Amino acid sequence: MRLIQAAMIVLLCAPSLLSQQSVAAADSQSRGNLSGTVIDASGAVIPNAAVRIEHWILDRTEEGRWLLHEDALITTNRAGGFSVSLPPGTYDVFVSYVGMVPLAKNVDIKEGNTTKLKANLHFGPHTKLIE
Repeated sequence: MRLIQAAMIVLLCAPSLLSQQSVAAADSQSRGNLSGTVIDASGAVIPNAAVRIEHWILDRTEEGRWLLHEDALITTNRAGGFSVSLPPGTYDVFVSYVGMVPLAKNVDIKEGNTTKLKANLHFGPHTKLIE
C-alpha cells in the first residue's frame, strides 16, 4: 500500500518537476556569457582586478532618462580570468586595478553565445613600476 502511495505521489509531482526543469533550461538558453582575461603590458595575468558590467536602458516615460538595468561587479581569479552569465544585450565593461589605467569596453552579449574579452591594462602616467 505504501509503495502504491509513493508511486502516486511521484506520478503527481513529475509534471511539476519537469516543468521546473524546462523553465531552468529555457532560462539558461536565454542568456549569454562574457568571459575574459586581464593582463598587463608584459602579458602577465592580473588576479583580483575589478570588472564592472553595466547595461543601461532608456526610460519610456516623458523624461526619457537612462536607467541602470543590469549591474555586476566581479573580480578576476588567480589566473586573471572572469566569467559571468548575462541576459542578451549591449553592456559597458569597466576593468580596473590599483595603479593601472582603467579600461572601458562596449560588448554585445548574444543568446547562447560566449563573448570573449581580453583586457590589457598598463601603468598610467603617474604610476611607476618598481623592479
